[in-house]
Amino acid sequence: EFVQSLVVPKLTGLSTAAKASVSAANMRAELTATVHARLGDLHPSAAILSAFAAWPSLSFADLRALFFKRCKTDIVVGERDQWERYLAQNRAEAAALAAKIADAEAEINARVYRLFDLSKADIALIEATIAGQY
Repeated sequence: EFVQSLVVPKLTGLSTAAKASVSAANMRAELTATVHARLGDLHPSAAILSAFAAWPSLSFADLRALFFKRCKTDIVVGERDQWERYLAQNRAEAAALAAKIADAEAEINARVYRLFDLSKADIALIEATIAGQY
């Protein structure tokens, strides 16, 4: 007699957004791992050192500095333009995938907020709490 029924809102459309987020995250992880492995062509250690896994966030100059610091080598002058283009193209693809993930996550959040009829203050508190976690 003290237990009440809890009405759970129907979760429509979340599956599509969740699948889009997971798909983009998997593609981004595969791209990151592939390029990380390819950096091993420049020096074998680059393929296994975790510092090089952060390549999408590094400028070409920063990547070269990392090669010098960790591998005591530099990218051969005649190959620099090709590597810079390769990394820029893949960095742009990784950024596009990250944007797809963010868009899907924002859609999921917005739907959940509406489903539970959260106030702007509640949403702001949640957003502040989870900021930087993704």
